[in-house]
Amino acid sequence: MKIASCLQKWVAEKRYCLTDLSLSDVAEEFGVTSQSLSYFFATVVKERFSTFRKCLRLEEAKRIILEEPGCKLLVVAARVGIPDKCNFRKQFHEKYGLSPSEWQKQCSESDKALIGK
Repeated sequence: MKIASCLQKWVAEKRYCLTDLSLSDVAEEFGVTSQSLSYFFATVVKERFSTFRKCLRLEEAKRIILEEPGCKLLVVAARVGIPDKCNFRKQFHEKYGLSPSEWQKQCSESDKALIGK
C-alpha cells in the first residue's frame, strides 16, 4: 500500500518534527488526496493524523531529554516541532501526567539510583 510505505519513510525521516505540516501537506507529499490520507488514518492507524503526529513528537522529546540531558527544554520543544513552550508543556503533561521538567528530573533521579547500585 502506497500510503503505508510513504508513512513509514516519513516517520523514519522524523518529518513529523517539522512545524506547521498539515494533513494536506503530507497528503501532497505522499501523492494522495487529503481525504485518502484521512481515511487511512481513521481505518488503519485508528487515530487522527494530528494525534499520531503529536504522539511521535512527544516520544521524540522524551528520547532527546534522555539522551541529551543538558539540552534546554525549549530547544527540545522546537526540535520536535512544538516551538511554543506553553503548548509543549501542556501536551507533554496531558500525555504523561508530568511536565517535561518533572519528567526530566524523575529520569535523572532514576539514573542516579541505578548508578548507585
